[in-house]
Amino acid sequence: MLVLLSCDWLVLLCCDWLVLLCCDMLVLLSCDWLVLLSCDWLVLLCCDWLVLLCCDWLVLLSCNWLVLLSCDWLVLLCCDWLVLLSCNWLVLLSCDWLVLLCCDMLVLLSCDWLVLLSCDWLVLLCCDMLVLLSCNWLVLLCCDWLVLLFYDWLVLLSAIGWFYCPAIGWFYCLAIGWFYCATICWFYCPAIGWFYCAAIGWYYYFTIGWFYCAAIGWFYCAAIGWFYCAAIGWYYYSTIGWFYCAAIG
Repeated sequence: MLVLLSCDWLVLLCCDWLVLLCCDMLVLLSCDWLVLLSCDWLVLLCCDWLVLLCCDWLVLLSCNWLVLLSCDWLVLLCCDWLVLLSCNWLVLLSCDWLVLLCCDMLVLLSCDWLVLLSCDWLVLLCCDMLVLLSCNWLVLLCCDWLVLLFYDWLVLLSAIGWFYCPAIGWFYCLAIGWFYCATICWFYCPAIGWFYCAAIGWYYYFTIGWFYCAAIGWFYCAAIGWFYCAAIGWYYYSTIGWFYCAAIG
């Protein structure tokens, strides 16, 4: 063993480990691990994992997973899924589905269906059917029929193909599958799989799996596995396994 001692540092050297002690830092080094300790951070490095601990965040990194923990959010990243958790929202992202849970709404998105759930409305969108449900109206739309239930009247449409109600702004064309409501700005076309709601900024393109919400800045593309949130600067590319957060760099 070798010992080096000075007024502001200490070195201990042995056959299989090394200790460095300074005024504000400690280093422990061995053949298979490394420890860096300071007044405001800690680093643990082993053969297959890394731990970074600071005053307000924790990072756990391994060959097949990553964990980012802070005072107000948690990120879990594995080979085929991503979890983002905060005090008021939750995001679950996999190669073939996406779940967004916020304080007053829930979004379930897959390659062949979309569900939007809020405290006062529900939207179910599948490859050939659309369901809009609220406290005072219900819409069932399929490739060859339409059902509108509003307050005290019911409309069943399948034969003539055209429907329009200027009072609430409903418009529907069976031939091309267009559906539009001016009151709440719903728009849907099953032929190309477009769905849009201007009131909350939802946009969904079923054919290529695009999903976008302008209100919170979410963007997702199932075809290439892109996920982005402008509000907190998250960026994830599942195809090549890229993950980036602008907030912490």
